[in-house]
Amino acid sequence: MANTEESEKELVINGVGDTRTYTCKDQDVEVNGTGHKIVREGTVRQLEVNGTSNQVVVKSAREIEVNGTSNEVRYEGKKPEVEVNGIGNRCEPN
Repeated sequence: MANTEESEKELVINGVGDTRTYTCKDQDVEVNGTGHKIVREGTVRQLEVNGTSNQVVVKSAREIEVNGTSNEVRYEGKKPEVEVNGIGNRCEPN
């Protein structure tokens, strides 16, 4: 089960298996856990993905950091600053 915490500046998703579309308005986004399938509409300042086997699509981001194992992040638009750590993680254009 997943839970989310959202403020004006940040959206945090924790847990297992969230499969939703979120609309962001120039927020930082953090995804922690396993098996999430997340789509981000709008603008993300910084996206950080931690955990295992998460799939995230982001429409627009300034920075993306991927940590853990077997996470996949796809982005649209201008290429953000990207940092990929861990094993089997990917960050590619959509």
